[in-house]
Amino acid sequence: MGNAEEKLYQSEAMYRRLMENVNDIVYSMDAEGTLTHISPQVRRYGLLPEKLAGHHFSELVYPEDREAVTADFRKTLESGEEFPTQFRITSADGTIRWFQELGHVQRDRSGNIVDITGVLRDVTEQVETEKKLAESEQRYRTLVEHIPALIYTAELDDQSTTIYISPQVQDIMGLSAKDYEKDPGLWHRRIHPEDKSRVMAALRKTQQSGAAFSEEYRFLDNDGTYRWMRDDAAVIRDLQGHPTCLQGVMQDISEWKETERQLRKSQAALAEAQRIAHLGSWEWDLTNDVVVWSDETFRIFGLDPSAVTPSLDAYKNVVHPADLNKVMEEIETSRDHHRPYDVEHRVVHPDGSERYVWEQGCWHYDKDNRPIRMVGTAFDITQRKNAEMALNEEKRQLRELSGKFAMAEERERRRIATGLHDHVGQILVASQLGLNHVTRLEDLGQAKHELKELEGLVSKAITATRTLTFELSSSVLYELGIEAAIADLCEQISTQYRLPVTYHGGETSYPANSDLDIILFRATSELLFNVVKHAKADSASVAINVNADDIVITVEDDGVGFDTASTQNGITPTGGFGLFEIQERLSYIGGSLDIQSCKGKGTQVRLRAPLNIRKH
Repeated sequence: MGNAEEKLYQSEAMYRRLMENVNDIVYSMDAEGTLTHISPQVRRYGLLPEKLAGHHFSELVYPEDREAVTADFRKTLESGEEFPTQFRITSADGTIRWFQELGHVQRDRSGNIVDITGVLRDVTEQVETEKKLAESEQRYRTLVEHIPALIYTAELDDQSTTIYISPQVQDIMGLSAKDYEKDPGLWHRRIHPEDKSRVMAALRKTQQSGAAFSEEYRFLDNDGTYRWMRDDAAVIRDLQGHPTCLQGVMQDISEWKETERQLRKSQAALAEAQRIAHLGSWEWDLTNDVVVWSDETFRIFGLDPSAVTPSLDAYKNVVHPADLNKVMEEIETSRDHHRPYDVEHRVVHPDGSERYVWEQGCWHYDKDNRPIRMVGTAFDITQRKNAEMALNEEKRQLRELSGKFAMAEERERRRIATGLHDHVGQILVASQLGLNHVTRLEDLGQAKHELKELEGLVSKAITATRTLTFELSSSVLYELGIEAAIADLCEQISTQYRLPVTYHGGETSYPANSDLDIILFRATSELLFNVVKHAKADSASVAINVNADDIVITVEDDGVGFDTASTQNGITPTGGFGLFEIQERLSYIGGSLDIQSCKGKGTQVRLRAPLNIRKH
């Protein structure tokens, strides 16, 4: 007996040491639920074993959990089964801890309950972890089921068979999750035929390499409409790194695509408008030192968008060196004085050609009044500048020609005055003196002789007056018309200047038109007198041809000719400018002047005028 008692004592001591050193709380209680023993581990929670012994176990339990725990206890007593349960206990400092209990009913041979023993394990951290996990899962589920996108999980097979898809599939595509479950190949079949090969190639690459899957494609929804979808997915792996499935997000981007299409359309329209107007746009972000040019700005600067990155240095390189200082000063001045940027300058293209550009812009400043951004336009004004320069040159030439016209008019007046004075005036003075002399003669025979000489003088005066009158204005022109006037002109020049001038009249006449007749007669007269004065010709000819729409007069000579390049602006090699005047008069009525000449081979001048005058 002594040895048995000793062994029992040692066994109990070992059991006690074991119970006192484990983390769990060991207890025992009677069939009424009164604690008969509780291990010292309960002290960790500020509770004393000796004060708990003799008290009902429910006094340990958090008040809100007592009813459920007591009910479980009664079921265990009735059924005899072990009762795992979970409840809270309040520590001495008021902290609430979660415990899991596993109790065992001890019975005697008669089936009566001897006692109940069990273990209380602190599972607070586990419960909190599970709670957080449940909350996280709930938040994730709420997010998944309410975001405007589809969350899915798919097999890593050829058709990416759907394992799970979120409920939004009903609203977005008119399909249910069950539709996907019943038809594994549904997703694969509904991809637009034009997109399918590209999407499936990207999917195979993801499955083989594990790279992210990101594609945009059209997908057929349940009402027969193709929607644009953005699909982003990744391969999910287990703890050993083995791929298990594909998880991703599908988003309906149809509206984005339409907006993008409209934006591209607007950008294309803007680019076309800029191209037509030769008006480019630009932006300079000073904070990040980034410059952006529109396509038309590149064209205006003569640069290739694929070869040049917009920058301030790139801009300086295209500005004409002579204009660069002016441009940079305007940039700085407009920035410092908070006024619009406005400058005209030249740009030099890579091929050396030059363009004129008018630039306007405005500055943007931050709250500290520091410049942060500049936006503006570049307008190609080359055509306008060239027109301005041409107009200015024409004005200069017209001023010069106006002076020459005034001088020519003065010379013509002087010539007429000289003609009147030296010819008509002297003849009339001589006639007057002769008449005075005759009136004093008493010899009738002598008087007749003197009168005969005076008659010759008067005849010369009449001839000189007719010549001057003809040069100023032909009476035949007003009485008989243009053809008779030009025929008379040819005869007069042939007689007076001994230059044979042949006239070839038109087969068809045209209705008299005083304005047109005067212009054509003056022009023909000017041309013939040029032949007399400068051509050194042996003969000349004038031909008139009339058709249904216009009249053509051709003046031709066999004289020395000249280089037509020297007739710029109608000024002849001799310094005159009759051709210019003729050309201007014909242009005014819608006609034209054509000159064919070569040194040593004569000259042909063709006048063309419409029968119905159109003044320009």
